Parts: sequence; structure tokens; C-alpha cells
Amino acid sequence: MKIVFFLVLIPFFLFSQNDLEVDRKGQLLFSLGAEYRITPIYKVDLSTFSDGGFYTNIDKQNSGISGHIGLEWFMLDNISFEFEGSLRHDLLVNKPPTAFNDFEQEEAEKKLMIGYHLGLNYYFQVFKKGEVFIGGGISLLNRNSNYETEQVFFDQQGNITGTETRAGDYKFTAFKTFIGYKLNKNRISLGVYIAKNTPYFEGSTTFIIPNISYKYTFAKQ
Repeated sequence: MKIVFFLVLIPFFLFSQNDLEVDRKGQLLFSLGAEYRITPIYKVDLSTFSDGGFYTNIDKQNSGISGHIGLEWFMLDNISFEFEGSLRHDLLVNKPPTAFNDFEQEEAEKKLMIGYHLGLNYYFQVFKKGEVFIGGGISLLNRNSNYETEQVFFDQQGNITGTETRAGDYKFTAFKTFIGYKLNKNRISLGVYIAKNTPYFEGSTTFIIPNISYKYTFAKQ
């Protein structure tokens, strides 16, 4: 259903009427949109997983649809500075078993994840209609992802011998780069988040999240 959502948007986007902007310097534009984050790409090596990496499903936590709200300010006619906030309700942790030999028990806890995105966009005309744009910036991902989980220990008879509470969060900083197409008030783009240090691994591990984004600008063009 998530992929179908974007496939429905593409024809609407491509057949919109064109009204190419030529004088945008100083404009401040407001936008709403959605982003579909595809399953992350990373090297699977259980020996490098952190405790936090074992408490959650890394793929589920970093994929899916997020809602975006943003402001875009044009320093020049074809160069803009953009700030966005993103929201998504997603998996936080899978709590460990609290009963002896109940290895299949997993209680999924979800939370509202917040992201902040700062970047620059460069627009240029390639086709008769619309504009192509490229951009890059910094993204602060998985804010508000603090968790607390309790590990229960048993003896051979199944009696609880102790508990240990562990806490942490899943926030990390990533570089974002993208390329897209703009027609009137509609923008669609393909991009990637790239991070080297995340809370899922001990040490440095390349972590890539491909994404597809759609935005609608609320402004007179």
C-alpha cells in the first residue's frame, strides 16, 4: 500500500500545468509532504551489534512513511535554504521475555519519532516543463526515542534471581542527499540518508536509508 501511494501521486505530478518560476529571490515558502523510507542498507555482523541494536528491529524502526512540514527560503532565484520537521509513529523496542523459557514473547513498544532536517537546494531547468533540483544537508533522526527496558534473570528452576534495567535512545545524525523534479507546487525526489555512527552498532558502520519524498508548496508561484 505504501508503494501504491507514491505510484498514484506520480501521474498527478507529471500532468500538472506548468508555471515556471523565474524570480524567487527572497521568497519564503511553506510545504507539507510525506516521505517513504525504504529498508536500510548495512552490513549484518552480529558481533558489532550494540545492546540497543538487539532490543529493536532496526529495519522496521527506520523504514515506513513519515509526515513532513517545512520552510524553504530562496537566497537566489535557483538556490534555497530549507528546514523541515518530520513525524512518524514507529517501533521503539521489543521488550524481552519476563517468563522463564518464553523465548518467543516480544512486546512491541511504539513511540512518536521526531526528525529535523537542514539543507540547501539547487534548481536548474533541463526539460521544457518544470525544474530538476539537487540538494544535500544534515538530518537529526529518531529524536524522542528514549527507551527503558528490563532484563529478567532466572535460575534453572525458573525462579527470578534478579533484574537489570537498561536505558538509552536511538537518535543519530545523518547526511542527506537527493535529486528531484519540481512542477508548479509539486516536488518529488529520490534520496538517501547516510550515517557512519548509529546506536545500533559498536564502532563505525555505514548505515544507508534510501527514501522517496513528495511535497506540496502552499504559496503563489
